[in-house]
Amino acid sequence: MSKPSNATHPTERVWRFFVSIKVTIVLLVLWGLGSVAGTLIPQNAEAWRYVQAYGPETANWLSKLGFFDVYHSTWYSLILLLLILAIVACSLNTLSAKIALAVTQPKTRRVSGTSKHHITRDIPCDDPPTALQALKREMEKDYKNVHVDDSPQEVRLYAHKQAFAHFMVYAVHLGLVIIVLGGVISALFGFEGVMEIPEGESRDVVFKRNESGHAPAALPFALRLDRFELQRFDTGAPKDYVSELTVLDGGQAVKSKRIEVNTPLNVGDYNFYQSSYIEQAALLVTERATGRTAQAVLQPFERRFLADLDLWVRLDTFRVDSQGMSAAVTLARPDGSVQQVTLLPDLEKNRVLQADQPLTVAFAKDRPAYTTGLMVVRDPGALWIWVGSFLMVLGLYLTFYTSHRRLAVQSGGAGVILRGWCQRNPQAFSREIDALIRRAGLPTGDHGAKDSNA
Repeated sequence: MSKPSNATHPTERVWRFFVSIKVTIVLLVLWGLGSVAGTLIPQNAEAWRYVQAYGPETANWLSKLGFFDVYHSTWYSLILLLLILAIVACSLNTLSAKIALAVTQPKTRRVSGTSKHHITRDIPCDDPPTALQALKREMEKDYKNVHVDDSPQEVRLYAHKQAFAHFMVYAVHLGLVIIVLGGVISALFGFEGVMEIPEGESRDVVFKRNESGHAPAALPFALRLDRFELQRFDTGAPKDYVSELTVLDGGQAVKSKRIEVNTPLNVGDYNFYQSSYIEQAALLVTERATGRTAQAVLQPFERRFLADLDLWVRLDTFRVDSQGMSAAVTLARPDGSVQQVTLLPDLEKNRVLQADQPLTVAFAKDRPAYTTGLMVVRDPGALWIWVGSFLMVLGLYLTFYTSHRRLAVQSGGAGVILRGWCQRNPQAFSREIDALIRRAGLPTGDHGAKDSNA
């Protein structure tokens, strides 16, 4: 005679795996460790930076394991998928029992018992029917509906409240799932990048950061830099810098904001942070013989060809201090002729120094030209994470501070027997029952061994 097999069906084994609390805890820990790795290790940086930080061999292994792009790695996505499945399975595993206890069959479930969640009061009285009516009146004040079972043998009262407390753990589960989904959405569709906008111009392209450098990505709107302000110390060193930005949708201004470091501009799920700036000299070059002019906006050591004047212009130095602007400029013709020009804060001295020169150079503006540097962060899952966090906090609060409470009252012997059951905090429920009995004008009765809280 063969022994019965202990093997279970494969689907049963899979189900037991996912409803295991240990499995869920392990997945939560792995998710946390993966997120920490993705936070501590710079993501999608240039390859040479990883080699410099970790060495060639370690950097190669970390790259193969996906630690330089954690949130898009296969193993991180697998952890999130298994975690969501485990949370959903744990929720479904107890859902039918909770629905029966809280919604469909609360009245038929036993209220009596000996656990710490069960409370019994034997209330002595000479007139049980009158006592039951008094208790019913007081119960109706605290409970929405009081059910009366009026049979020939006896009268029974039943009531319950806060049945929703059974389902608050699902709010926690749902919040956690939404947070995970928010993280997935941010990982798949979010990015970090940079954006440079010259003063007075608009841009609708951001350069996303990746391992090979930066890749252009179009924005669904444009940003215009209306004005850039640079505040300096007395020494001339930068003190603070501010950008006045306008959001353009279809060419129409829809939003404006003055941003500085740690005060970003938020447009939908895009966040623009002030991160840097480029200070440039706006130069006006004039050919004395013909009166022709051309403008160039340059930063130090930048060289540009001016087709209108058929010459190259290079900004050798540029300085801004409390006295004003000064610069050194080199002009070069294709035939090899070169002219050196020095610009001083004193405009009259500039005119004197260039009086006999074939080409003259002046500052086109009374202040430097600026290009603002913005760090762009797109986080489309942020709202999901906020909603999930709110649900988790709300669910945890209601889970610990609400309790399904059930009461059943019936005549018995020389009095009335009141039985109660609560989901948690039986001490408070015991005090609530005693207060209800006193309001009904009855003695609180004999707690005895039947009250497990005594």
